[in-house]
Amino acid sequence: MKSILFFDRCNLTDFYILLTKELRGKANIIHVAYSSSDIKLLEAAGIVDYIDYHKQLSNLIDTVKPTKELVDEIDRVIIEQSKDQFSLNASIQNDRGYSVLNYQEALLLACCHYTLWKEIFSKQHIDIMYHELASQFMTHIAGLLCKRQGGEFIYQTQLTGDEPGYHYLNLDGETFRCKELEGYYNYYKEHPDEIDIDRCKNFVEKFRSEYKVAFGNIIKPSTNKRSLLMDSIKSKLSLVVHAKRFDRLKDNIDYWIQRNNRAANKLHNLNQYKKKQIQFSSPIKGERYFYYSFHLEPEAVVLYLGGGLYVNQVKLIENIAASLPAGYYLYVKDHPHEFAYRDAEDYARLLKVPNIRLIDQCIPGKSIIKDAVGVLSIVGTAGFEGLMLGKQVYGFSCSYYTATPRVNYVENIRDLRHLVYSNMNKSYTDDIEFYTYVYSYLKSLHSGFVTYFGRDRVVKSGINEDDNAKIVAEGILSLL
Repeated sequence: MKSILFFDRCNLTDFYILLTKELRGKANIIHVAYSSSDIKLLEAAGIVDYIDYHKQLSNLIDTVKPTKELVDEIDRVIIEQSKDQFSLNASIQNDRGYSVLNYQEALLLACCHYTLWKEIFSKQHIDIMYHELASQFMTHIAGLLCKRQGGEFIYQTQLTGDEPGYHYLNLDGETFRCKELEGYYNYYKEHPDEIDIDRCKNFVEKFRSEYKVAFGNIIKPSTNKRSLLMDSIKSKLSLVVHAKRFDRLKDNIDYWIQRNNRAANKLHNLNQYKKKQIQFSSPIKGERYFYYSFHLEPEAVVLYLGGGLYVNQVKLIENIAASLPAGYYLYVKDHPHEFAYRDAEDYARLLKVPNIRLIDQCIPGKSIIKDAVGVLSIVGTAGFEGLMLGKQVYGFSCSYYTATPRVNYVENIRDLRHLVYSNMNKSYTDDIEFYTYVYSYLKSLHSGFVTYFGRDRVVKSGINEDDNAKIVAEGILSLL
């Protein structure tokens, strides 16, 4: 019987409990509970066989020493398993929670996470580990160790399909690549006669006719200043009342989150936008432009998925704008699922670049892409949308849509100018190569709702959670 490891954290615990009910007896389920609140949820659901991550981590923090031998071992494992994309220092640097630690504390915590996951994987072979993307050291090292012993580290991402309901792809949680899609793509390149061209055409036609914000019906940022003020006050009071609730080491990411008053930051940013006269505009008819969609910060895309090379998106955008041919603008738009989270100085700096335009984030990205010459992204949805809309796409990291040669992989920002200039007279039409990717994409999609980051999203989706769990469980079993 194959083994599945669920790393229970946040609202994913609710989801994994539902999946466990459907998978029990069909797979060996291992639960790793991150915190006491996750343990309570598991036990309330009758799941008493779990690994208490927080307890074991706390014990290790009191006993483990970051010796040269251990640190060198972790460094070597990370370099080998990430294929030279990361080292121990690079992985530490990209964990936002470690910003509250000094270097020795960071090394100690990294050693503890490594030791704990190494022990977990030494006791049983894991075929698939499920969690969010590698956005922290503890998940990054877990994914690397899982893959070292022959398993897969999977992140389920919600994407659009050609049939009613919700759909998702199984992506590598460290590289954002899709093993299923690449397998289908290689097969259909050799067997183009088996591609359902009509299905591809119908999907592409529908995709190109809709311009709404993806999942805008269930993910809506709060823009009400009064609500932000109330949330800010609540956060400040909570920090006063529960100042010692989280330990800097044992509860590192929770400690960082508790002290990161997002509502207060948004209020400050809104005031600064007004003070610095930050203006957002709409696309101007007749202008020639490329498009870059800001990635949320600090999140997995700009940290681990991008190899830690593009944490400074402002500088990346400046470099992109400088690489474009004369007479071309770079349209830049922030993420539609967040609001006022970015410092005003970021926008002010970009507004100083003559060929950069800041576009209102409420405007759907696809409506901007349809008239763009090309699309640039680290690994965001904008790149996929550009591909589907027949645009030149430039990706700064691998993803589920870089399987096709239509996507230009930019290994070094210095290569961008040459790539862009060499593609200026190139245009794409819907052909068999394009449909090979589209059909591979459609064949790789699984049915089900998996966006359990925020319980309210599940409620707003209007799904039946039990029925949904059955559907998703069927998709999981198909991988075993």
